[in-house]
Amino acid sequence: MTEKKTEQEFIDDVKSGFERSVDQLDADTVSRLDFIRHKTLTRKKTKIRRWLYYPAGALITACLVIIILNISWTGSPDALVKADDFEMLSSTGGFDLYDNLEFYQWLEDYETSG
Repeated sequence: MTEKKTEQEFIDDVKSGFERSVDQLDADTVSRLDFIRHKTLTRKKTKIRRWLYYPAGALITACLVIIILNISWTGSPDALVKADDFEMLSSTGGFDLYDNLEFYQWLEDYETSG
């Protein structure tokens, strides 16, 4: 119980000393302290909104990277399937293709080189 009383007495002594020192301040110092206090309080409000810029900036950067990679990426020509090839392979009457496979390969090479 005596510890709590001594803590409370200490707090009361600090408060009274602080109030005495504030009462002894001149008007210029009080004015500067009020200005600093006001400036600090208004700065806190703007800082609260600034944290929103970081996730938004990261999201915009990620979107730009994805767009740039999609534009600049060109798939290998072997991976592209032509609609004619798919139609020919999926038809049921295309089995004669396999009989003359070398001819069709020569024809493709001839068309791409010419």
